[in-house]
Amino acid sequence: MKIEAEPPVHGVAERLARQIRTGIGEPDCRIQVSDDGADAVLGPMRLDADDSAGALRGAMITLGGTWGDVVTTTTSTDPVHYANRAAVDSPDEAGAARIHLWVASTWALTRYIEERAWAHGHCSASL
Repeated sequence: MKIEAEPPVHGVAERLARQIRTGIGEPDCRIQVSDDGADAVLGPMRLDADDSAGALRGAMITLGGTWGDVVTTTTSTDPVHYANRAAVDSPDEAGAARIHLWVASTWALTRYIEERAWAHGHCSASL
């Protein structure tokens, strides 16, 4: 699962990742925060690998608020599920305008990021 605050607000993504891993019953799940603190990756999870949409629903429920429609993108490996909501739904996220969540298998999420990077003219992408 990839968590991102828009615009990037240092510390928000990591805080949300910690909240999500507790809320979905994965208290020991690893959190990797980007060097600039703009986003965090949560995983691997022990949840059903074939139900990444369920993991997204669990994260959305944990964070609360009003979420937009879940968008599913099919990559060359597996689907990637995405949703976002206004950060104002949680006042403690001061400074962020929007919260973004992506959920997929590690391979699908990596592939999705690579495909998006190439589509936008970037030569490489990383988690």
